[in-house]
Amino acid sequence: MEKTNKKPNVLKTQVGGNHYAKYPIQPIEYIQANGLDFAQGNIVKLATRFRDKGGAEDLRKAKQYADFLLALEYGEDVKAAEPAKEPTPAQEPQEGIYLIYDDGRAELFTGTNGQDGVKYVGVSFRGVRFAVSLTETDAQLLPDGQKATKRKDSYKNECEAIYDFDSAGNTAKLVQDNPALAELLKDGEAIPALGVLVIIRYLREGLNKALDYVGGHLLTDNDYWSSTEGSENSAWAVYFLNGYTWSNHKSNGNAVRAVAAF
Repeated sequence: MEKTNKKPNVLKTQVGGNHYAKYPIQPIEYIQANGLDFAQGNIVKLATRFRDKGGAEDLRKAKQYADFLLALEYGEDVKAAEPAKEPTPAQEPQEGIYLIYDDGRAELFTGTNGQDGVKYVGVSFRGVRFAVSLTETDAQLLPDGQKATKRKDSYKNECEAIYDFDSAGNTAKLVQDNPALAELLKDGEAIPALGVLVIIRYLREGLNKALDYVGGHLLTDNDYWSSTEGSENSAWAVYFLNGYTWSNHKSNGNAVRAVAAF
């Protein structure tokens, strides 16, 4: 029997005319045709994207919009929110610079802390927390002449990069192209994302006081690598002398100050 290519069903809506559609309805058409508001429309779009791509994040966002509508229009159906609990120091340490010890203890740096067994200097700053290595090294993110892997949706311009805090995820990608980077890092360590590195530069004076107190290497005026990629062959760096952020070729040698979870 001769095969024939059957066209998909024709979609007719109040807007947009006739369309050949993979699915019975497209989200933007459904939203416009039914006059959905902002929250309702976002639920439709997020559910459609989850259908196409999967992933829990879209479901979480859709639930947030659904909870908003339940509270706004069907308040009696929404479970009363539990009273907020007071954060404990272990959960939400106050902002500042900490000494982190081998046994996992963390103490706010005062200049009178114990100096034995300090593993990292910690930072808690505007909701961002990380530990800073006591030492640093120089490294190329990519050896001379080696090609980097092209990564879709991995590259960031400067405005995006300064809000990147995914040090571990970025470093894992760099190590794929240059396994030698892993030898520079202890277990659990990573090259800081640009957002993290900017905070380190901003708090350098206080960090250096803590590093000096425990015998660590001071942060210098050098260029420091971040793990945030600007392109296939470049990554973002910060010149600690003046705090300027710039894109640098991965084959250049810059300082690397590792970070870890805090």
